[in-house]
Amino acid sequence: MHQDDEIDLLELFSDLWNGKWYILSATIFAVLIGGSYAAYKEKNQAVTHQSTISFTRGHLPPFLNANDANDANDANEIFSDFKELFHSKVEFDTWKSDHSQSQIEYDDLSLTQIVDGIELASQNKLISLTPNELVVETNNLQLLDSYYSYLQTINQALTNKYIDQAVEEKTYIEKR
Repeated sequence: MHQDDEIDLLELFSDLWNGKWYILSATIFAVLIGGSYAAYKEKNQAVTHQSTISFTRGHLPPFLNANDANDANDANEIFSDFKELFHSKVEFDTWKSDHSQSQIEYDDLSLTQIVDGIELASQNKLISLTPNELVVETNNLQLLDSYYSYLQTINQALTNKYIDQAVEEKTYIEKR
């Protein structure tokens, strides 16, 4: 007794076994096409990691009030101090002596470069520094980590500078 709604597993496996070469060749063809596409895409894919470090007024010493016009001048002065330290060869060399494995070189940070003995403005596309943020674009995550480490050093140096200034002002006020 054979009904139409029953599945004969032996017949099904027999059909699959008879078509094994077609199934195998189609599978191999699909794997080759997919593998070659993945290899091509990986080689030609330009992935860029971008890290943005934003500076907000609340994070800038000496805890500026955003509504005060004098604080805008203070913020500009603080950014100027930051920028000066960030591009300082002495500060970079000090940091680099502790981080010799870093791939960052001073030329990556310098505002100028020397070409044929002439100092020119640097056209570095890797780093962008504005009064509100520092943007580093690279595929190298270790390089981003190095920039972050360097920024921490600059932050600590600025913090120490402002603490020293505050202590000097306090001492001056106490003397008066």
